[in-house]
Amino acid sequence: AAAGSKVLGQGEMKGWVTAAMGEARVPEGCADRPEASLYVASATKHAVEFVRTMCYNPGRQRRRLVRCVEDWTDMQAKAELADHQLFLRTDAKGQRTFMSPNGVYLHSF
Repeated sequence: AAAGSKVLGQGEMKGWVTAAMGEARVPEGCADRPEASLYVASATKHAVEFVRTMCYNPGRQRRRLVRCVEDWTDMQAKAELADHQLFLRTDAKGQRTFMSPNGVYLHSF
């Protein structure tokens, strides 16, 4: 584990991020992909930075939170792109269908 990746000296932040992905019902096959590992590492880094930011005085918190919002906006965009790459399927007829994580087809485009 990377130095400083523990929260309050207890749980590993990476484990918390991975558990959150499981709670969000990210399929195990997707969670094991290299892209997912990079996303977990990035999310862990940003989560640790957020926790550290909360330890600063209000003035410094405000300045650092602006950066945190930018980081989380970037993470959200990456997550949405991954959702579309993982769950958007095209059948033999060329029709595109968005599939939920539990395998239910939601709608066609």
